[in-house]
Amino acid sequence: MNESSRTVVARWESRFGKHWVELEISTLSNGSSFYGFSSPGHTGTLADPTETEAIEEMQRRVDRGWFQPDNAKHPLKRVK
Repeated sequence: MNESSRTVVARWESRFGKHWVELEISTLSNGSSFYGFSSPGHTGTLADPTETEAIEEMQRRVDRGWFQPDNAKHPLKRVK
């Protein structure tokens, strides 16, 4: 079984922190790494981007409202 370590690269939160998403880089024991994201109800990976590309892709998804409920009045803001 491959073990991995995870490091949070960026985090976006709603105004009061109820809704959030984190972009993480995971490094496997064999040295390979990948970017993924997690939030309540959502997880996934990104297709082999650089760190800058991964952050830009997540910002696009945040801007489209992927990680917050339809009735949210305030967009998520990057906090890390």
